Amino acid sequence: MSTQNEGGYKTFSSGEALLPYTRVKVNSSGQVIYADKAENSIGVVQEEALASGVNVVVRLWNAGGTFSILTNAASAGAVGSAYYAADDGKVSLASTGAIGTLGYGLEAPGADEAVIELAPYKSNA
Repeated sequence: MSTQNEGGYKTFSSGEALLPYTRVKVNSSGQVIYADKAENSIGVVQEEALASGVNVVVRLWNAGGTFSILTNAASAGAVGSAYYAADDGKVSLASTGAIGTLGYGLEAPGADEAVIELAPYKSNA
């Protein structure tokens, strides 16, 4: 039987340990795992998963509004900087070419691997 989600948030089982505010994709087992820089994602995990098999809430890209998201260590952008997909579910200032702009930072990262507010550029990031 098929299901439908209209709230913008969905609970999944984790397929690996996950940091909060990282981009995730669904693996062949229906679990969420990190989306790397050349991979599309379904949304952003909202809480830490310390191991595989833990239930986590994912804010789906179609939820609307802005997102909290984890930058990679190389990000030092200004407000309004474009962010792109990076490995391990993070975002980066470096364009990978495979995935277009995910969104624009509404604040500057205060440190390496900072969580920033991101205004999504498109709904299927």
